[in-house]
Amino acid sequence: MKNKVTKFIQLQAERNRQLLVLGAVLFVSGVMASGVIQITRAGTTDNTNVNIVVTAGSLSIAMADVQFDVGSGGPGTANVNSIAWDGLANAITIADTTGSGSGWSTTAYFVDNFISAGAEEMAIASLLNWYPGDMTIANGTGNNAHIGPGANSVFAGTGAGNPLTFAGNNSAGTAAGSFNMHNVKMEYDIPVSAVATSYSADLLFTIA
Repeated sequence: MKNKVTKFIQLQAERNRQLLVLGAVLFVSGVMASGVIQITRAGTTDNTNVNIVVTAGSLSIAMADVQFDVGSGGPGTANVNSIAWDGLANAITIADTTGSGSGWSTTAYFVDNFISAGAEEMAIASLLNWYPGDMTIANGTGNNAHIGPGANSVFAGTGAGNPLTFAGNNSAGTAAGSFNMHNVKMEYDIPVSAVATSYSADLLFTIA
């Protein structure tokens, strides 16, 4: 009887040992299997630089009309007038593609007095008025809310020392883009001493 009990205990101990070994083997196998099928995912985002260069353009001014006529009247006739650059088709086009954002101003002055083919002359100073403040400014590729027209004024004389402002950017912005400006009234008082003939003068615009 004692031997049977001893053998039973030994057999039960062996079974328990085998179960422990089997459990350890299954645990290690599970860990190894898990390690084999485990996948480490790559990053889900990445980035790259995209570059572009904006090259500098220029300031420019172009006249659709190479000439306009003030009108006619006899010696001593006051307020002879007409509309220069009459309508959009005849507009002055100003463009800023510099990319600087610094803005611009356009001025103009008469290079000389009215002179005829026979060299007769009529003065500009204090006799010729213009009205850019009343002109029409139309968008080209820019926002004309950023444009400030020059003041209506009389030319004090001729030459680079007597310019008047035609237009420029105001405090609303830098006035980049292109703009069409037209319908500028010009008005001249013909001197009583004027000789009856045809006269012309050169009006020079500068943008800077």
